[in-house]
Amino acid sequence: MERVYGASGETLGVWFSAAEAGDEATLEKLAAKNPKLVHARHPLKSGSALWLAVQWKRLDAARCLLSHGASASQTETVSGASPFLLACTHCDLEMVELLLPFADTTQKGPSGATGLMMLVARGRRLNLDRERWGRLAERFNPEDRDGVGNSALSLAVSRGLLAAVEGLLDHLPLLARDRKAAWVSAQRRGEPEVLDTVIVHPKGEELRGKVQEAIAAGEMKMADFPKLARFLAQEEAQTLRQAMAAAPGPEFKTSTETALPLSRRL
Repeated sequence: MERVYGASGETLGVWFSAAEAGDEATLEKLAAKNPKLVHARHPLKSGSALWLAVQWKRLDAARCLLSHGASASQTETVSGASPFLLACTHCDLEMVELLLPFADTTQKGPSGATGLMMLVARGRRLNLDRERWGRLAERFNPEDRDGVGNSALSLAVSRGLLAAVEGLLDHLPLLARDRKAAWVSAQRRGEPEVLDTVIVHPKGEELRGKVQEAIAAGEMKMADFPKLARFLAQEEAQTLRQAMAAAPGPEFKTSTETALPLSRRL
């Protein structure tokens, strides 16, 4: 346990028990008396009080500890997981969003995964929409890769998480590895949905052209890409509207001129 001057073993026991139980009043009282308690580690579990609050899903206790300066990035000595990474591993989105402003989002777990990658890996449990994935993505470094070179986006592509792909693409670059993962999922796995999602995004323009070439060559079928079909139809309609707007209008004779006899108009 990290030494906390002025705190007895009994005080520390009460402190950690309060974190596990979500006893905010006790945490508030003890932290006010000894602010250094927020940095102490449990003698057996090796995590801080905030780590324990996250482990037991005590949202209000975690909020209280953060207000007293607890670190969302202080790692637990056995597993190496910080409170923030622990929340990501548990897919506890409320806790993740609470800790995000206080966390080091470049921090990685033992496998090299960031918090965002951990959330994507468990994305089906979260069932988030595009907007919420986008809000998460904008807080992380787009260049981050895990131990085998995956980005959060490539993980979303490989797992077929369509809303995650859209939300992450809004904030992260579409790199060559990500384009390849989308292409492979359509060509080898027979799962064109992800590729269909990627190619209609503004960042998927290059890959869109490749898919259109494959369709023209009979290597792919337009029926497998309904989003692309709608996109192309909308694009064609927009081009037609622009052409009509730019075309000169018909010439109309004035009422005076049309009223004159034919002999007078010649």
